[in-house]
Amino acid sequence: MAVARPALRRGTLRGGEAALGLGLALLLTAGVVGATLVGRAAGVLSPPFILALLLLQEAGLLAIAVGIAWRKGVPWGRMGFRLPRGGLGWAALAPLLILGFTALYAFAVQGLGYPSLRPPPIPPAIREGEGVYTLLMGGTVALLAPLAEEVFFRGFLLTALAHSWPRIGALVFTSAVFALFHGSVALFIPVFFAGMVLGALYLRSGSLLVPLIAHALQNTLVYAVSRWGGGWGVSV
Repeated sequence: MAVARPALRRGTLRGGEAALGLGLALLLTAGVVGATLVGRAAGVLSPPFILALLLLQEAGLLAIAVGIAWRKGVPWGRMGFRLPRGGLGWAALAPLLILGFTALYAFAVQGLGYPSLRPPPIPPAIREGEGVYTLLMGGTVALLAPLAEEVFFRGFLLTALAHSWPRIGALVFTSAVFALFHGSVALFIPVFFAGMVLGALYLRSGSLLVPLIAHALQNTLVYAVSRWGGGWGVSV
């Protein structure tokens, strides 16, 4: 006689959903990297091509998180789509904390004789351009990227792992994955620190709104300085 399997508990994200989401995100990233390499070899790695790849990656991350959560029947509030319990003031302070840490890290590795570990400037294809392209790229960097990455890494991944792991373990792991997805050894430590700050804001406030505002302010400031101020920085 066949034994009926217990019904999966709906409405909760756990390790299985996290593993599925990470796997799909890795496939998406591999596809974007592959397209970048092909475009470079073919000589078509133009700013519009870079913009299209950025849109694909960020929209893909958002679709993965929302799609898995929708299929699982997860209420939006459990993924942080709700008003915060406080902490909005930290949303304004967090970008300064992240940028300050990044500056100290850059000076430290430079002073220690490891200039290759200094966070690189934003690529010209992102910080240059005119007209509609500037609006689209600016909107992608300042709005779409923070939204997609906060929903995926904090609202989806951190929420799923925090149900099965100690919260600090889930925070450290998701911050490391967040840093790895930025694809540069020189960016790992600054982006890992940013992930820890943004994840802590999410766990403390219970809302994606707080880390989303912080992330958007961070990216907007870095994009503006790199484009019009000749500064350096890392867009997270």
